[in-house]
Amino acid sequence: MGGGRTPGPAGGPVGHDGIDDGTLARTASPSPGSVGLGSKGTSKEAGPGSATVAPAAPASTGAQAVNFDQIVDYAYNLRGQRDGNGECVTLVDNALASAGAASYRTQGGTGPNDPYVWGTLVPGLGQAQPGDVVQFSNFTCTWTMRDGSTRIQDRRHHSAIIETVVGDGSVWVLEQNSPAGSPVVETRLFFEGNDRRDEDEHASVTVTGSATLYHPVPR
Repeated sequence: MGGGRTPGPAGGPVGHDGIDDGTLARTASPSPGSVGLGSKGTSKEAGPGSATVAPAAPASTGAQAVNFDQIVDYAYNLRGQRDGNGECVTLVDNALASAGAASYRTQGGTGPNDPYVWGTLVPGLGQAQPGDVVQFSNFTCTWTMRDGSTRIQDRRHHSAIIETVVGDGSVWVLEQNSPAGSPVVETRLFFEGNDRRDEDEHASVTVTGSATLYHPVPR
């Protein structure tokens, strides 16, 4: 479901991240999470450098009616363009609507700082699939390069669509307004701390905050 599509370059982070209008500005770094998103489908103990995942909820038996390919295709086909008012939540909501999935507006709070609900909770990264939605809260992914420089991907209150689950604790997402004002882009994010050794650079990745995974359900 969308996984056969080849995302952008995998050698490092794509872009630097901002926040949606109306959300809290970045202040101090959030406290490290205590439970990581396991790449083998189970949550595991993790120290500093792992995002927190919400506990599992029973999957909806009717969720299979949602066209997950369409969710990914909607966002993928808008790369480089602005969807609607340009907010991150607009892209996700429109993509779900195109596939027959329920809006966050019918499932929980809708305020600029509310934890948006996009369907049933996914227990871990191993159960995630293309078309699922990630709701970020105080999330920061920091890359420390071989030369000591750092790259920061920061999502304080943000929504994105999973395009590909890589299997090493990272995902490619489709999102907009990250950084603020940007069009729809593909971005690779780690949900667990990771050491990456590439031919030209060595990056140590640390993660704080939370990333809640949702499986969209029918309207």
